[in-house]
Amino acid sequence: MRELLLPLGSHPGFAGPISAGPSAALDIKADDTFSIKSKVIVLLTDGEENMGEITAAQAAELCRQWGIKVYAIGVGAGGGRQPVQQRLANGMVIMRSGAGFDDRPLREVAKVTGGQYFAANDPKSLANVYAEIDRLEKTEIKSQEFTNYDEKFGVLAAAAGALLAAQALLGATFLRRGP
Repeated sequence: MRELLLPLGSHPGFAGPISAGPSAALDIKADDTFSIKSKVIVLLTDGEENMGEITAAQAAELCRQWGIKVYAIGVGAGGGRQPVQQRLANGMVIMRSGAGFDDRPLREVAKVTGGQYFAANDPKSLANVYAEIDRLEKTEIKSQEFTNYDEKFGVLAAAAGALLAAQALLGATFLRRGP
């Protein structure tokens, strides 16, 4: 996840799993030609604030000021750390803390920005979360549709006519049937 989110943190102070969304919003806000009715960030994170100089609360406040809703999706088991077994190459098994996180900052970011917090512990629940966000955020887009038709009937009809003419010619001469 870190490799996916770090490129978003192109601005000083905006480099981290929770603050990556506002960094992307800052890129969009800097472009004066960009306008959209509904401004939404879908923030998929493990909930750890382990990088950057900006806190989740500061990122939420920036999003609120810019009118951006944040739909925060916490991946993993929220509500605290859980033990995880890890088998090393030499066969030893170690127990360490992991997989869990404190989901309160994500809930607060969603609340401050007018968004919503979701927890996703498996691929099926993540798909359900995306379906719910899709249901909540509908924007009508006007577009023009162009269709090019390329008729193939003439070529096929000419080929069929040529085959019928060849059959009639050959049937009357070389391949003629007798009584």
